[in-house]
Amino acid sequence: MTRNPGQSILHRGAAAFAVLLMATAAALPAAQRGHTPALAWVPAAQAAQAAEAGEQAAQIQAAQAAATAWLGRFDAGDYGATWDSAGAAFRKAVTREQWVAQATSVRQSLGDKLERSERGAQFSRDLPGVPPGDYVVIQYASRYSKSKAAMETVTLGREAAGDWRPVGYFVR
Repeated sequence: MTRNPGQSILHRGAAAFAVLLMATAAALPAAQRGHTPALAWVPAAQAAQAAEAGEQAAQIQAAQAAATAWLGRFDAGDYGATWDSAGAAFRKAVTREQWVAQATSVRQSLGDKLERSERGAQFSRDLPGVPPGDYVVIQYASRYSKSKAAMETVTLGREAAGDWRPVGYFVR
């Protein structure tokens, strides 16, 4: 394509697009050449929301994997390792010794874990009482030998390195 000094980049792009359309139309069967296919236009706001939802779903999946690994150590009674692998906010809120003592007490009152099933996970950037950031809150319905119905909540925060770590654990 020769360049016309007065021709804008946008106009040149439109011309190239028209050539592409003509080449595509020539490749279509004769019955479809006169038919203009319907294009599904998605407003930019909807496209951005869909991209954000996809990103959040991926983040939730990563947080779920981190929560599963952390709960495995918790169920095994390795409470020191759960503190070590928790997020900075968690470790700042409670000392390792306090956590080990509290976790031991809670698990003794609940008994052995019999069953745990995830009930839901939600992504949030703003949770009460914590600085803005990326968080995933996961709830589990659980059964223990001494408590037939418990609800566990694990809140994970995304650390600066991008990994998900527990910043809160509650059981009721």
